[in-house]
Amino acid sequence: MSLVVTTTSPQAPPGSLVGAVLSRKYKLVRLIGEGGMGVVYATDQKQDGLSVAVKILRQEFISDPQVLARFLEEGRTCQRLIHPNIVRVFDVAQAEDSSPYIAMELLEGVPLSAYTKNGGRVPLAQAATIMQGILAGLAAAHAQGVVHRDLKPDNVFLSRDAAGQFHVKLVDFGIAKVMDAAGGMGKKTQTGMLLGTPAYMSPEQIKNAKDVDARADLWSAAIMLYEMLTGRVAFPAP
Repeated sequence: MSLVVTTTSPQAPPGSLVGAVLSRKYKLVRLIGEGGMGVVYATDQKQDGLSVAVKILRQEFISDPQVLARFLEEGRTCQRLIHPNIVRVFDVAQAEDSSPYIAMELLEGVPLSAYTKNGGRVPLAQAATIMQGILAGLAAAHAQGVVHRDLKPDNVFLSRDAAGQFHVKLVDFGIAKVMDAAGGMGKKTQTGMLLGTPAYMSPEQIKNAKDVDARADLWSAAIMLYEMLTGRVAFPAP
């Protein structure tokens, strides 16, 4: 990876790249989160007036050419999804050692799961506003031929506007395809993350994730609406 280490944050966990500069362009200033496929950092960059975050594919997947190609392909697909309810992707690149990264809009707020976990319920008016944002983002993606395939509360990001209303941003478009290439929807990575979320998947997606269409996303949206209103997951089995 094209990294020039300038400073190291004393709070950074072992193995963190905080303080590094990616491709002489993105200085990584804060670790935001880690998932089964990648690590996300805040940077000191702005693009189109928006703060930028960088998602870097985990090292264990870089040696797999199929996963690498999928990650870059899906990132570039997301670049053309420019809509108020979809996170902006500014840059998709591959460093000198083949390490890929995606530079995207840095969001401030919380995922929908922060409200629904542990049986939390969302008032009807707010749930309707959230669902309108979800469906608007999906409509824009589906019009471009892009199916999310991993829609769940963790991938619906919520912030509040000046009037206090929820604003929705859908994140991680196409990541399910990358996860398929990494070993299937039911395999666990070294971090213990389950690849895919069966509780929000349509039956046809569970049977054959590669061939689903936009209707699978609508199923997932309906499952989330049920959870928001009732405080219960629709399918609670292990």
